[in-house]
Amino acid sequence: ALGSDVNSILGSLGSDIPSYVASGVPNFFQGFPTGPAVQSSLGLDKSQVAALPTQVLNIPPYANLTNQGWNVRFHGNVYKQPNTTTQKLNDLANVFLIGTSIDQLPPSQADQARNLTASIFVIQQGDTNVSIIHLEPAPMAGASGESGGGGAVTPSGGAQDITLPYPTTPEGDFDVFVPIKNVSGGGLMAGNGTNQIQRMNVYVEGASIGNATAYLVPPTGFTIVSDIDDILRITKIYEPKEGLLNSFARPFVPWMNMPDFYANWSRSIPDFHFHYLTTTPEQATRNYMDFIYKTYPGGSFDTRPLNFSNVAATLSIRKFLLNKVFETFPQRKFILIADTSNSDVMRDYPQMATDFPNQVQCIFLRNTSSTDSGDKFPYDTSGFKNLNQQMYMFFNVPDDLTGLDIVNGQCYNQSIKQNLTFGYQGLPFGLGSSSSSSGNSSSSGGKTSDAGKNLFSGALALAEEELDRGSYIMAEHESAVAQYEPQKHAIVQIGSCVLIVPVNRFHATEVEPRKGSVQDMAGGTKVGVVATKPACAVNDSSSVNSLDGEEPTEEEKHTLRKVSDKLPWSAFLVAIVELCERFAYYGLSGPFQNYISNSYNDPNGLPGAI
Repeated sequence: ALGSDVNSILGSLGSDIPSYVASGVPNFFQGFPTGPAVQSSLGLDKSQVAALPTQVLNIPPYANLTNQGWNVRFHGNVYKQPNTTTQKLNDLANVFLIGTSIDQLPPSQADQARNLTASIFVIQQGDTNVSIIHLEPAPMAGASGESGGGGAVTPSGGAQDITLPYPTTPEGDFDVFVPIKNVSGGGLMAGNGTNQIQRMNVYVEGASIGNATAYLVPPTGFTIVSDIDDILRITKIYEPKEGLLNSFARPFVPWMNMPDFYANWSRSIPDFHFHYLTTTPEQATRNYMDFIYKTYPGGSFDTRPLNFSNVAATLSIRKFLLNKVFETFPQRKFILIADTSNSDVMRDYPQMATDFPNQVQCIFLRNTSSTDSGDKFPYDTSGFKNLNQQMYMFFNVPDDLTGLDIVNGQCYNQSIKQNLTFGYQGLPFGLGSSSSSSGNSSSSGGKTSDAGKNLFSGALALAEEELDRGSYIMAEHESAVAQYEPQKHAIVQIGSCVLIVPVNRFHATEVEPRKGSVQDMAGGTKVGVVATKPACAVNDSSSVNSLDGEEPTEEEKHTLRKVSDKLPWSAFLVAIVELCERFAYYGLSGPFQNYISNSYNDPNGLPGAI
């Protein structure tokens, strides 16, 4: 009921408010350029592109057993890497960095930022035949703490060449199951004659990079499907500045002692198949695969392919990939692990237990909001209402998983309090919090009342409505501040967010300038801050006035009446800050693309109405 209430509040506004606003989850790494845009931006003609060597991104595949033998799912992307100058890479990398620039990073971090930027600005090769793929036994894969990598064995033979049956998609992707030859004697073991997972190296002829490892997985056994960000490594995807630095520049760092638990599972559970599923777009996943190879047991991979590039597709890709691996191995049991900051996880994981009731063994979710104050996004636990508590657990730290016998279905550590409301929990700033998760080892992150949830959702909806009108310009440097005119605009600051706002969006009686409280970072000049109350947030929604004397439109009046007429101005500003600080950095479509946010915090600049 709570989820439908939130969506009904948003939907009633009559504007196209995306579902990720209701869920409170930003779309990280959105809007990467594709081939034609990269070619155009770099000024390359067709002959220059044709002269570039062809490269292949190989995603580590899994294989299942069919009546025809082993069936390998080859998937990846074919592309060409432009010869981009260091200065151009620096300029492009700075687009992704918040509050810093590449020349301010340590040399190793600057190199990583350039390398990742180069992997994003590639020219995908659509409608292209993939070169011959070579398979050969893989001696090791992954750093599970075991000699040879753990999680699989090296077959004594089975080397062969594969030709894919189809060309690449328009985005350069390929994803197809191809049967490989059965080899008797000193080759591959037949899947119906062994419980062991076999690993094979995969590389494409003529490509200088892009090797991967294929995992031949028997029909029965256990598979863990693991997210990566904020469960296996420290990302802080819910804090844009930190999330982007941790992904673009800083070395990948494991989350606490999580590698120890994966290594233990690899050693103690026979033939445990590790499958890593991240919705990070495939161009940015080489660092992910390298990190897993060095830190965790080797395993197959799924990433977000390029044809899942818009917001709606991004929110559906996890379920699509989960369905694929579940349907590929209908007799295997699955352990699902991720964190609460992903709205698609909170929806899709419990749904998998409903759709595939005999296949989901355990669900483990790190509660990021209970242990990381930077995660202010609410999360929806309603999907777990009808699930048996013994099959899932919200946990705080890896040690909460100690001693669980997941093979025999023990997925819940009773010493870890859950405190679930089966609705929206973890609202930011304590809005609607009726209890706290502090003390003991609770993983609840706080319970949330309907009133608090509706209050924040209404504020969020109004903030989105205002931002969608294009009324706000975030100020950092001269190009933005130059648009400020004292008689036409107010400047509002809360926390590290500064907004330049047309005054005709504000209630006349609320305008009260305060001088000298915000400093323009570029020019060093002082500009005024106006404590104001926007027309759309006044208590009396039936009589809204604007400074230019224009009567509000019927659409505006309709919007006002659909949301609480007692919506506090403070809640509205809080919601604007949540939006501008947490969504604007992700390259979303629409007006967000034109916003620039600053990264400084002037506590004296807070509007007087707060």
